[in-house]
Amino acid sequence: MAKQMGGEESILNKDTGEAIGDNKGSTLEVDADEDELAIGLLLRVKVLLDVPKPLLRGVTVDVNEEGEKI
Repeated sequence: MAKQMGGEESILNKDTGEAIGDNKGSTLEVDADEDELAIGLLLRVKVLLDVPKPLLRGVTVDVNEEGEKI
């Protein structure tokens, strides 16, 4: 799950979800509405992970207004 911290305008969209997922592994699915925006305050991202690798908690991914990874 991804949650936007601070700011009023939502940048939680499909592109942001894919950037977050690709940072951790391979993005399988981003749960967004028909406008490719988050449904509510959270964005569900399904990711294929390499299980033997440690999973970090609370990772920050910087993205621009279009949701592209910076």
